[in-house]
Amino acid sequence: MKKFILFFIAVLLTLPGVALAQNETLSREDINRIANSVVLILTFDQSGEPLASGSGTIVAPNGVIYTNRHVVEGGSDFAILTLENMGEPAQLEYFATATLLHPSLDFAELQIDRDADGRSLDPTSLNLPFIPLDTDTLSIGDPIFVFGYPDLGEAHMVLTNGAVTTVLNDTLNGVRLPF
Repeated sequence: MKKFILFFIAVLLTLPGVALAQNETLSREDINRIANSVVLILTFDQSGEPLASGSGTIVAPNGVIYTNRHVVEGGSDFAILTLENMGEPAQLEYFATATLLHPSLDFAELQIDRDADGRSLDPTSLNLPFIPLDTDTLSIGDPIFVFGYPDLGEAHMVLTNGAVTTVLNDTLNGVRLPF
């Protein structure tokens, strides 16, 4: 059975330090903080033609991004668009290289390594907004907030919410996590 890690990205990476009871909403400050850590990824093939697009989450200040494997699979270069204003489309800020395509999970990792003009960057010099991993146990009924860039959004951030309906735990890099 193919496992999709979108759940992992949407739930596990959001809201560290934000305690919400069922039916509560996020503050504008929390929405903006989280939205600044979610990126639009444009995947290009070897000839520079667009291949796919999808969402990713910056998980470290040095530009490590977690996304789904199907967003980057078959790509040779990845444009990273970020958000400055929730009412405006994301803008090209960086380019990244794939550092991990997980063989059995729909999971990939990118590393930002170039600016919008294609000039090399030292990732250690970046200080990007990020959402740290949160390994707290998830339960059915926990609130979920999903930030992303669906195709219908035309590079605009979309936010939706709901509740966790099921939890499937698996191991990634030696850590037991919900997927």
